Amino acid sequence: MDNPKDEIFNKRIQDKIYTLFSTMAYPVRIRILNLLSTGKYTVMEIAEQMDMTQSAVSHQLKLLRESNLVKFVKVGNKKYYELADEHIYEIYRLAVEHVKEEMNYE
Repeated sequence: MDNPKDEIFNKRIQDKIYTLFSTMAYPVRIRILNLLSTGKYTVMEIAEQMDMTQSAVSHQLKLLRESNLVKFVKVGNKKYYELADEHIYEIYRLAVEHVKEEMNYE
């Protein structure tokens, strides 16, 4: 951080990190990320698993997509949602591990 350019760069990174964590920090989105950490699902499958309307799930997935936390793969006329990449899985996994450790949860 000795270089002033690094500070500007770091501010941009900080803003992206803030967006990432603030998007993740909503309980319904955490549940969706948890489900997607196990595989690919359609909106209907997510809605059924979470006892939510498809519209509500679609809205949450849109926000997660805009923050590059999830993506979809089209197979025929169906869209299957999954975590955007291994980094998102790892961030989620580490957060769960941290909380469990803090709670002395086995």
